[in-house]
Amino acid sequence: AWAVLVIFFPGEFASGEWLAATRVPLAVLAGASLVVSALRSPGSAAARRHAGLVLPLSLWVTVPLLAVSAVAGRFGPSGPVSLLILPKIGDIAGYYVGSALGKTHPFPGISPGKTTAGCVGSLVAGCLAGLLCVSAGWHPTGSLGLAGGLLLGAVTNLAAQAGDLFESALK
Repeated sequence: AWAVLVIFFPGEFASGEWLAATRVPLAVLAGASLVVSALRSPGSAAARRHAGLVLPLSLWVTVPLLAVSAVAGRFGPSGPVSLLILPKIGDIAGYYVGSALGKTHPFPGISPGKTTAGCVGSLVAGCLAGLLCVSAGWHPTGSLGLAGGLLLGAVTNLAAQAGDLFESALK
């Protein structure tokens, strides 16, 4: 999701206003998480592991939520909705195409269920969904026209697949 946001909204991420807006919510979330961590039995191995995960997990959740808020401010409700719809359409298509046609597994150590056919099917469906989002008027066409919809779908889908693999690797 970060790649999509930075590519399509570089001005928002270059400005200090957006970064300044993230400081207070991150500080509150990190502080609350640290308090919860301290309430666990101090000194235990579980408490130390928990404390080491608090800030990264806080960033992982809070920063993208703030980014979605920036997208909503620019495009209205259709922006965040399409950022939810595009990856889900890709996931569903990837599952069914992979189940029907998938033979090779490109990431057996990270995500053994993913197939090459599923990844390609997901990308194609994501591109078509991006085209549909622009055709429906959910996003302005800008100078790229309908090709921008294909690009939106492709970048969103690739970012979603990379994020899925990243989460699988963390497991």
